[in-house]
Amino acid sequence: EESVLAHIKKELKQVYPNIKVTTDEILKVLSNEVVKREIVDGEEAADAKKKIAKANKRMEKIKIEKSKDETIPKIVSLGNENQ
Repeated sequence: EESVLAHIKKELKQVYPNIKVTTDEILKVLSNEVVKREIVDGEEAADAKKKIAKANKRMEKIKIEKSKDETIPKIVSLGNENQ
């Protein structure tokens, strides 16, 4: 990791001789801008968002069905007790 950061720093100094940047700053930019963007905006991220949305819809359906199933037996059991 350090050798890669040192190499990037060296390349930056060749292109921009007056630049003053540390390897920590390079690491922060890579982590917060480049890698983060790939994770958040990449094709795999879009697929993951779709899968999560689909799973959330399924869970909501299950919740609704479960609440209906729990409500119906209570009404039926109350009706049986009155007989």
